[in-house]
Amino acid sequence: MVYEYRREGSAVGVGDRECFALPPAFGSAGMAVYYFDFREGDELVVDEEGMELIGIGAAQNEAARSLAGIAWDAMRSDGAQAQEMAVEVRDVHGPVMEVKFEFVIKRTQ
Repeated sequence: MVYEYRREGSAVGVGDRECFALPPAFGSAGMAVYYFDFREGDELVVDEEGMELIGIGAAQNEAARSLAGIAWDAMRSDGAQAQEMAVEVRDVHGPVMEVKFEFVIKRTQ
């Protein structure tokens, strides 16, 4: 699967919804840039742009929303049986958190 992040005022498709991020020019004092790297198995997609947010709580919410949308898409695919994925959040100083999701589908029929 390939996932694409678009930032700076453009729509980001997550599942069946769209999210919008403001361009960096709209930032204000007290905000920090967080990067959301996506990991699926051994593959890592590095976020090189980042997103300016008010704090660690907002970064956690963004990581959870993004991961939920990506996981939803992955579980709906016909061949899905088991998968582990994570969003690794970092700031300019390094890693700040990991939001991880694992699912297993066991069909009985």
